[in-house]
Amino acid sequence: MAQIHAQERAVAALAELQRGKLVPSHEPKLPYGGLGLPIREEIVARNGADIDMQRKCKAWISDYETRSMVYASCQWLGELGSGKVHDRCKQVQRRHDEMSQAHANLPIA
Repeated sequence: MAQIHAQERAVAALAELQRGKLVPSHEPKLPYGGLGLPIREEIVARNGADIDMQRKCKAWISDYETRSMVYASCQWLGELGSGKVHDRCKQVQRRHDEMSQAHANLPIA
């Protein structure tokens, strides 16, 4: 749709030039949504409460992640069965153990 609109504007500009009229070399940039603010500030102006909630959530998550670094969410207790892990599962198991700090000897959260 944008391509069609751009083509229509180009055809109209060419017609103006052929009639001998001056056509600006570029179109003026209009502010997003018409408030005259940069995009980020306009979004904040329109959605301030939502943006404030997002900031609060990000701050909470940051605090949670900082505090949780001294805890593990899983702890290796032992192994049952043959001990063989399918090759396709090893990477998932390794990632799980890293993310949960299963081998870090930390207290459980």
